[in-house]
Amino acid sequence: MKRKILTAFFAVILSAAALPLFTAEAAAYSEGATYRGADCTENETAAATIDYLMGRYPHGKAFDSAGTCWGYAVKINEHLSDDNKTSYYNGLRFTKANFKKKCLNAKAGTHIRFSRGSSFNRGYGHSVILLSVDENKVYWADNNYYAYNTVCYYQGTMNDFYNCYGQYGYINMVSKPTGYKSYVTPRVSAKALKAAGSIRLTWLKSTSADSYQIYRSYAKDGDYKLIGEVQADTFRYTDDTVKENKKAWYKVKAIRESGNKCSAAVSCTAN
Repeated sequence: MKRKILTAFFAVILSAAALPLFTAEAAAYSEGATYRGADCTENETAAATIDYLMGRYPHGKAFDSAGTCWGYAVKINEHLSDDNKTSYYNGLRFTKANFKKKCLNAKAGTHIRFSRGSSFNRGYGHSVILLSVDENKVYWADNNYYAYNTVCYYQGTMNDFYNCYGQYGYINMVSKPTGYKSYVTPRVSAKALKAAGSIRLTWLKSTSADSYQIYRSYAKDGDYKLIGEVQADTFRYTDDTVKENKKAWYKVKAIRESGNKCSAAVSCTAN
């Protein structure tokens, strides 16, 4: 899908002093989910984590932590990676051939940094998170590029990716995951589906879970009622019986032989 993206100039911390005008032949993630974690990786834990992160930091919304593009990339990498390999490519030109050589088949959560100078520069450039790179398609995410402090999820060809960031002359590797992080206690993100008047929950996969139970309350410290249960390989649930315009609180419990684990409560309002 061809889409023109107009970017104004912004002064930001840990980012380029100015953001250029550019045209990207890439399809941005939007409500209706043009892709999910399972499209980016066959690893079930990582796929669930990507879905959770897309709910925690939604497309088109402001990033609610510090660091703009750098801080967002670090946050996503920390959720996905249990360990990283770092290699700074001084003087490595950003070409399609070099990108393919360094990033083909990179694990989801790979943090790369573009700069206009020939050496690594954390303070001037732009950070991008790679979710999947193969010969035909790239899935990626960034913050503070489409618009100031706005998170976006993209998919496209290598040409699309290059068209997005080709104005930067050089590329550096910041964090390249060597393995994916596992979780015992699920963490939950909640997102209102405005067209449907419902709420979508996504959560991190809990190791050794046999199933997940979903609970809802209309007060944070209220009585949580069981509203659903899903199998161990499912990490999302849509609550279509929630009351509109009333804040709902949710918990997800991982049912495990070695001891159940319940998430902290998260809130959301359907409208």
